Amino acid sequence: MDSYKHHSSREPNNSGQKTSYGARALSAAVNELVQHGVIPVSKHTDYLGQASLYLKQAYRAVTILRESTQALGDSERPNQVPWDWFLLHQDEDIRAGLIGINPYRPVPIHDHPGASGIMLVLEGHVVERSYQVDPETEGSGDKVKLIPGQSRYLEKDGWSVFMSDWNNLHSLSAMSRPAMALSIHFHPNREKARSWFHVTDSNPDPEKGIMAVRSHLALLAHRTS
Repeated sequence: MDSYKHHSSREPNNSGQKTSYGARALSAAVNELVQHGVIPVSKHTDYLGQASLYLKQAYRAVTILRESTQALGDSERPNQVPWDWFLLHQDEDIRAGLIGINPYRPVPIHDHPGASGIMLVLEGHVVERSYQVDPETEGSGDKVKLIPGQSRYLEKDGWSVFMSDWNNLHSLSAMSRPAMALSIHFHPNREKARSWFHVTDSNPDPEKGIMAVRSHLALLAHRTS
């Protein structure tokens, strides 16, 4: 699926009218999930309307979260997760929130079993790296080998999607300065069996795979994207 390598809504606007790049990007992401059957065609308009509402809420929250994220700087955060999460909405069908990522504290490798979702960058640059569990180590216990996949470099208004069978295992990091992104998950209750992966290789070789320990416990009992 090479079409997922990088998405951006920033195209020339010859009309001279002000365009909401974020809204266009979100619409494109929703359309992508409709095309792959994640969102029923009959509910396309409803889901897009909901997602657009969360985007407006996220824009209002960006200033607050930006100040919180930048205030962290390089300081240590003992006994806390390394990223910020601002919940916007949650029910049985959808969870939406704003995630803030510090360049020095990436979101570790994790999965979203049974769920699908959208990430739309609102500020900064996000690097999303996907992985797959080597099937030879899948049933061998907590220690598994991860095979690195694509890396996506998403700037402001760039977006990516994940589905139950594609890009479901990934990590997130920010480049040079704190980044913020809108995260929307569909069928979030299926993620109760989420796994986090702690890389154990001191000098991992992506060509040979990365050894990691898998935990089914939410990282520090913190619910995030």
